[in-house]
Amino acid sequence: MKNKDERIAFLNDYHKWAPGGNYAEVNHSDWKMQLRFYCHTFKNGAMVIATECEQKNRTNEINLRYNLIIPAGDNYNPYDQNSGHTSADFQSYTLEGVGISTIVDYMTKRRDVI
Repeated sequence: MKNKDERIAFLNDYHKWAPGGNYAEVNHSDWKMQLRFYCHTFKNGAMVIATECEQKNRTNEINLRYNLIIPAGDNYNPYDQNSGHTSADFQSYTLEGVGISTIVDYMTKRRDVI
């Protein structure tokens, strides 16, 4: 990926990372929720996970969140040193996820190793 637009297009095409995706479904008597996970692993071991959450019986909208998981020893940290965040914040999956701009920044800064 040569530029920011190509990196964003790659992230937006997360369905192509794993055809069919890894799929989990949760059922409850009053509602039905579907979770789908799509994962891409880079050459350096970093992973991007796109999580779709579709809730039936509501708006039928899909809530999409991205996660960036970096390998041990990678010191990537896009936050200010006084923010309280460290690179360890990116070493596990979180429900909150991160913005596409953070992942694009990582892909740009690590373009030689991913």
